[in-house]
This record gives sequence, structure tokens and C-alpha cells, in this order.
Amino acid sequence: MSVPIAIGIESPFLGDVYFALNQSCSTFIVSVNQLKFYFFLQLSHHQVLNGFSQYLSLARHTGIFVKNKFTGNNMKTFATLIFLLLPFIVKAQTATFNWSDETCEYESLFDSTKTTRQQIKSAYSLVYWDEFRIQNTPSVHGSEGLQRLNMDTLKNEYIEKKHKLLNLQIPDNKVWEGFRNEHLNEIEQLYKLSLITYNAFLTDEIEVLKQFKPNDPCLTYYSNALINGGDSLLSAWEHLTKIQSEKNGNPENIWSKYHEQRNSENKFLYGKIELLTFGWWNCAIDYVEYFDNQKAIKEFEKLFISTREIYCDIP
Repeated sequence: MSVPIAIGIESPFLGDVYFALNQSCSTFIVSVNQLKFYFFLQLSHHQVLNGFSQYLSLARHTGIFVKNKFTGNNMKTFATLIFLLLPFIVKAQTATFNWSDETCEYESLFDSTKTTRQQIKSAYSLVYWDEFRIQNTPSVHGSEGLQRLNMDTLKNEYIEKKHKLLNLQIPDNKVWEGFRNEHLNEIEQLYKLSLITYNAFLTDEIEVLKQFKPNDPCLTYYSNALINGGDSLLSAWEHLTKIQSEKNGNPENIWSKYHEQRNSENKFLYGKIELLTFGWWNCAIDYVEYFDNQKAIKEFEKLFISTREIYCDIP
């Protein structure tokens, strides 16, 4: 049902002043001497009629609405009413959302008829936080790190985060659905890769590394050394240590750790941990399609009408 509402006024000060709501109730227009100012709305008919009925009631009680004309001092009252009416309409559809990035805190204004607060919160968590990324990855540092590897913990984390992603109330459009799918794809790939690596760490079935299919010389080199074991493993470990020392600001520490572990009775365990974590795993994760939040950040900012900085922690 359309709700045509229009009021025309003549003013000796501003010339023809006209304000109206179009029939779709989506645009509020103010025109002064044929210069039109548009205020785009998405209000229910109830909100529209309620707002205008309040205006008309106020106009009648102040005595300025006389034969659709304004004269003399009534013009000031009319101008006041215009500015009183506009915030009433705009306020009915806008809300604020406070958020922060790595350096600043912000307050943003959003159209609550287009995007709900929950959708804004969900979009924010999707873009700015790592709560949907697999944390129990098999990046082991030292033999004590093996104790934290638990297949059930990994599986439960995967199930929980996938369920949370699938039920996240994000903005209802293809762009944000695409971001959700990118996150789902990332955790799916990380989970499968982590399962393979967990098995390599926790069992003697090191051949499980062959289940990861990319044909990459780096993966082949370290997986062969791990599968063959013995001198092949020790030689690859020394080669990896050389690479690490060349990239480290304190190479002496790298070699000191290596020699200490190499002379240990658990040298093959230490070598396995080093090759799996810093060799094979570091090569493998290059093939994981991680969610890139740079595009998503731009789309997140588009959800707002305006944004202002509250505080920035910049030296």
C-alpha cells in the first residue's frame, strides 16, 4: 500500500519550500528554490505516518500551519520543525557500532534497516579476529611439544569452528557469503593437513605424508628423508639447520641447539621433529588457501554510513 504524503509551503524568505515523501516511502525530499535535498529512507509505513502525524500535530499547536503559507516570525518556527523532523526520521533507522583494529578505536553509524547489529558483529569477527582459524596445528617445538598433540582436540576444534561459521549471521549478500566460504575452505584444508601431520608425529606410519598430493621438490625432499630415516634423516636435518642459520640473526644459537640435540641419544626423535615442523610442514602450509581479510576489510567499512576515530595508539 502506497502512502503519498506531501506538504507544500510558500515563504517570503526562502521562496518555495517543499518537502515530501515519495510513494515508496524511501526518499525524503527538501526543496528550497528548486534546489532539492534528498534523504534516502527505508522506513515502514507505520514509522512514516507516525513521524508526519507528530509533525502535523506540532504544527497545528504552534499555529504556523495557516492556509499552507508561512509569514513573518513563523518562518523561524518552520525551520526549527524541519530540523526537528529530519533527525526523528533518520534516527529511526540508524544505530552506532563501536569497534577497533590493530591501532585505533572507532565509532560507526549504520542503517539498521539494511543490516542488523548482529550481522555487523558477525562481520567484524569474521574479518578482524582469528577465532575461526584452526589453532591446534602440529607445529611442535621440542619433544615436550608432542604431549599437546591430541587427535580428539583437533577434531573437536574443527567441528566447533565449522558449525559456528555455518551458523554465523552475516550480512545477507553474495559478497559476505563468499567470505564465509573462504573461511570454511581454509579450515577444511588446515584440518586435513593437520590430520596427516598429527599421524606422522604420533605413529610410525610416516608414509602418511604421501597423502598430501602437491608435487613439490621441498615436500618430496623432507618426506623422503623422514620415511627413509637413519642417515638420510640426519643429513636432511643438518641441511635444514644450515638454511635456518643463514636466515637467523644469531646463527650460533641455531648451531648450538643442533649439536646438543644431534649428540643426544634421542637424536632421531629431535631430527624428526625438526624436519616435520620446520621442513615439511612449512613447505606444506604454502598450499593452504588462507582467508585474505584485506578485501573483506573494505567491504566491512562499506556497511557503515560514516565512521569516526575515537582513539589511535600510534607513536
